[in-house]
Amino acid sequence: MKGKQKLGLLAIVGIVFFNVCGGPGSVEIMYSAGPLPGLIGLLIFPFFWSGPLALITCELSSAFPDNGGYGLWVSEAFGEFWGFQESFLSWFAGVIDSAVYPVLAFEILTGPFLQDGQELVWWLAYLCKLTLCVMWTLPNLIGVQIVGKGLVFLTVIVLCPFIVLSIICIFNADWNNLLVTIPNPTFGTDWFNLFNVLFWNFGGFDCISTVAGEVENPAKTLPRALLCAIVMVVLAYLVPLTSAAAAGNPPALTWGDDEWSTIAFNMGGPVMLGAVLVSTFFGNMGIFIANMFEDAWQLNGMAEQGLVPKIFAKRLPKYDTPIVSITAAFIIIACLCAFDFSFILPVDTFFTSCAATLEFLAYGKLRWSRPHMKRPFQVPGVRGKCSLICFLFFPLLVGFTILYTSFFIGLTGAIMNLCGLSIGVGLYYSLRYFGYINYNYVSKNKRADSLDPAAVIPYHSNEGSDDESSSLLSGSSEDVDDIQIEETMVHNQGTYDPGLVLQAQNDLKEKIQMTAVKS
Repeated sequence: MKGKQKLGLLAIVGIVFFNVCGGPGSVEIMYSAGPLPGLIGLLIFPFFWSGPLALITCELSSAFPDNGGYGLWVSEAFGEFWGFQESFLSWFAGVIDSAVYPVLAFEILTGPFLQDGQELVWWLAYLCKLTLCVMWTLPNLIGVQIVGKGLVFLTVIVLCPFIVLSIICIFNADWNNLLVTIPNPTFGTDWFNLFNVLFWNFGGFDCISTVAGEVENPAKTLPRALLCAIVMVVLAYLVPLTSAAAAGNPPALTWGDDEWSTIAFNMGGPVMLGAVLVSTFFGNMGIFIANMFEDAWQLNGMAEQGLVPKIFAKRLPKYDTPIVSITAAFIIIACLCAFDFSFILPVDTFFTSCAATLEFLAYGKLRWSRPHMKRPFQVPGVRGKCSLICFLFFPLLVGFTILYTSFFIGLTGAIMNLCGLSIGVGLYYSLRYFGYINYNYVSKNKRADSLDPAAVIPYHSNEGSDDESSSLLSGSSEDVDDIQIEETMVHNQGTYDPGLVLQAQNDLKEKIQMTAVKS
């Protein structure tokens, strides 16, 4: 096999764009609490949530540059139980989310040919949706480069019609329309609804961490790629939504969930409507491909590190893609497409907020307990514990607020959320009982530190220090275990071997005991 292909900057931007955005954003941003609050939210929310999430993704992906992403971070911070829950919550929410887009695309394709209230027979409708699922899954089977380059191309297709529509709206804008307010706004509904919509539209910048092992030089590539992605997402929301609200045809406060079609027809006629529908179709396609990409590589990374059965780590020899992980996600999505699963969509927001909040907590724990861990990229300005607390304050405030509002959405929603959490806990203990969980992760950074086969190399060398040597000799065997697990790597012909790690630990213990006896 030739040298393994890696993801570059543009490919990462395309993948992140469709995981986060995939289009001009939800019109609900403008009508939830009024155009001006929506505009302000678009400008400030990235600073409180998206930016911090992208920054910790860059730092932790450089510290743990392997597939699996946030599941590895949480496992390293809080142990394999919480790492499994993080991975399960993210994966389950991603699969549910992915199943929405073939349904939406099917409605776009069939809408012009069906009269109001008319529907296709159920088996023909399902066959169409299943065909879309198959076609959209194929790029992930062929390779990461195909997915990355394809999503860059789709980004251009999706954005071009909305750029034209925005220009038309700007030339017909009355900017006073942005100052219109809703009568008698309710803080508990309107403003919290806006908050939840902004969270949904600006989450997902951590997606690329699940495939960090396929990224070319994560410490340098990811910060630039995620910065470009944040700017692109903000502009993709800000320009169309603001110009359409200013044009006021129809007024923003009367918008509904499918308002982009109405706006396009009113401002540009049938041609503009057709262009927007094509853009929306390909937007759904891009989001599906990007979500499948994230979910498949996350499951693959979990298997490689021992958090799920090893079969999910199997790859296609020719394309080096995670065939079993892709197939697992496809089967669940194909089943969901056959039913009305909208009743479980509220679980999606709750699971996503749970996972993202856990990631911030894991970042804080790793910075607090392992300050000297190798981090080729570090969040600027976060050096001590005080700056760490300040950095995490607003993201955690957002995370816990979304957790609260998305959990207590009614009795049915709360029961579904509890059931989802229970499934994750039960699945973990079941897999562990049958021996399918054996967490064995060692960071690529540490593996790379060993150049001599079967050599034990301290991660932070303290040679020549009598005080530190005596401190080590006086430490307990548990201290030795921690030092060896945290700060030594063992290689066997370039491959990490857990057996050699155990042997090296025992050899070091014997040497320390012998030295202690002699002294």
